[in-house]
Amino acid sequence: MAKPIVTQITDEIATTLAGITIANGYQQDATIERVKVDGNDPKNNMLVVHPLGKARTNNDTISDDPPIMEFGQRIEWMQNYVIEGTIQEAKDSGVTIDERVDTLVADIEKILMVDIGRGGLAERTILETTDNFLVDRPVALAVFFSVHYFTQRNDPYTQ
Repeated sequence: MAKPIVTQITDEIATTLAGITIANGYQQDATIERVKVDGNDPKNNMLVVHPLGKARTNNDTISDDPPIMEFGQRIEWMQNYVIEGTIQEAKDSGVTIDERVDTLVADIEKILMVDIGRGGLAERTILETTDNFLVDRPVALAVFFSVHYFTQRNDPYTQ
């Protein structure tokens, strides 16, 4: 079954995040999941990829955003994402929980920017903001970003 471009981009992001391993030169090993309808069971260093809402076009009214345009037979889109992560405190580790959060966020940002074109599916990837929830157990973090891409005017399956 064919997948829409936005779904292909989300799959590419999940595949990319799976590369966060110590063996690949990152600071931590991460487990990746797509968001599940009945929720995801938090595990240590688990990352969940969430597309946020729908991809936007210039027909939407969103203040402070640059206009998203239609070019001939192609439509320009901006899809927002959040990667949610959980970290469980290791009692035998000498590394503080806030340092583990910082390094996992840095690993996510680093790997997302290796290929800002998402394997040829997008024009660019834009990092936006991060957040963490150090008071909760397990500790949670969030990395927000957007992916700018095009589809054919009447075919969301084709670039």
